[in-house]
Amino acid sequence: MATDPGLSSSDSGTGGGTRVSVILPLYSPGPEVADALDLLEATLSDTDELLVVDDGTPAPESAELAELVRARIPSARLVVLEENRGAAAARNHAMSLATGRYVWFVDWDDDWDPALLDVLVTRAKETGAPIVTCRASVVDEHGRLVRHIGPAHDTHLTGPQTAHAVLDGRLEGHLWNKLFRRDVLPDNVFPLMATLSDLMGTAPVLAAAERVEHLGQVLYEHRIRPGSLTAARDRDLALLLDAGSQVPAAVTPFLENEKDASRLSVLFRHRSAYLAAVTALRLPHDDRERGRWLARSRQLLSLSEAASLILTSPTTAARSLALLGLGPAFSPFYRTATRIRRRSTQRVPWQARGRHRASG
Repeated sequence: MATDPGLSSSDSGTGGGTRVSVILPLYSPGPEVADALDLLEATLSDTDELLVVDDGTPAPESAELAELVRARIPSARLVVLEENRGAAAARNHAMSLATGRYVWFVDWDDDWDPALLDVLVTRAKETGAPIVTCRASVVDEHGRLVRHIGPAHDTHLTGPQTAHAVLDGRLEGHLWNKLFRRDVLPDNVFPLMATLSDLMGTAPVLAAAERVEHLGQVLYEHRIRPGSLTAARDRDLALLLDAGSQVPAAVTPFLENEKDASRLSVLFRHRSAYLAAVTALRLPHDDRERGRWLARSRQLLSLSEAASLILTSPTTAARSLALLGLGPAFSPFYRTATRIRRRSTQRVPWQARGRHRASG
């Protein structure tokens, strides 16, 4: 059950043509949530609504959080859930209250360009696309670039191309770099999972979209932090391994070519298995436990499948072959490669201008 001490529906834009419903789930956030609210205030237009879901933050912190939200963004609709059920449940609940034509999901401890909504909505209106994405940076806790999400040029996908892109990695399940038209998101779209609910929920939505627009401009920056996949517990690795087969099962019906469906299913499974393996190496486990997860990841791979991917997906093929072929040597090999990459990686310029710049 939830209580809603926020504004009335008439005050929040119902019936007045709400442009975007911004959904912000919170559970015992850190002090920088105030900065996020300030950034959101600069991001929202007069026709947008902000739905802040307090996902069971314990007292007295919950009262302090409510006071902070009202002080920083008086127009926000604050929804207080009585118990903590996780981000997926919080987002589903907020979706049932959203009145906007579009929906944007945001994390409180990330950075973004305050022009993000204007830019994404403009592209959606110009093209009629139900989903618009932008390029995003992923940085570590020190502000060093880990990778980019999405190409550095504007492009679009139509029809079965969208399903193809979900499986080959061009379209990822992250929510924060995507604007969704509300009518393409079903009720309770996010499964109640500790992690990967975004991927599992949006994969079939992305695959079914008749058009997805992508902007090559970096408008969002996601910071890897405690609680993200790289700091996940064992059950999250199991979910990731399961996703290797579950996502293709949900997406391949939208492909037209059976041969493509088979190849892309293998590709996605290999990518998921490798990600589970390297994530296991980052967790605070002993060598025996890490070895167990590496073994489970290898069980999902085969040399013949890896070889079949060499021409079409050489990076994934090389990673799978290394995981399969190096055996116990894979762990020190990966750690050495990671140290070399970190030494050569600089703090990303866009991130250095963000609100986290003082903490890096």
